[in-house]
Amino acid sequence: MYLLVEDTTLEMLYGGRYRSKMKPKALIASLFAFTARYDCIPILCREQTGGLVIRDVLLREAKERLAAYE
Repeated sequence: MYLLVEDTTLEMLYGGRYRSKMKPKALIASLFAFTARYDCIPILCREQTGGLVIRDVLLREAKERLAAYE
């Protein structure tokens, strides 16, 4: 599972530079808890890059799954 978060960086999250009223420590804890509990891969990117990330993730996942059937 992938978690795509556009228009942010870890530095922004740690620094509390986001609109939520959630405390930075709680937000970071939640992000990494999702990673550990659900085998989730967080991807932080610029808004302009989101489409490219989605394309590349889907392409790589498809190639890996098709290779498993060879």
